[in-house]
Amino acid sequence: MFIEQNYQQVKVPEAILEFCDYYTYDAERNNIRYLDCVFMNMGEYGNDPKMLEDLRKRIYPVFQ
Repeated sequence: MFIEQNYQQVKVPEAILEFCDYYTYDAERNNIRYLDCVFMNMGEYGNDPKMLEDLRKRIYPVFQ
């Protein structure tokens, strides 16, 4: 999958696609929720890329 950043086509890393597939499990890849997940994890909204990577690697418990 490619997205546009600064008027250039950029390949989305496979780890981000896998995370968004899991996180938005009922959304197709052309759905706005899925695309928002991809853009957020690519750092388009000004978030720290290192922090986003750490969040993708964290395991979230289903029950506490």
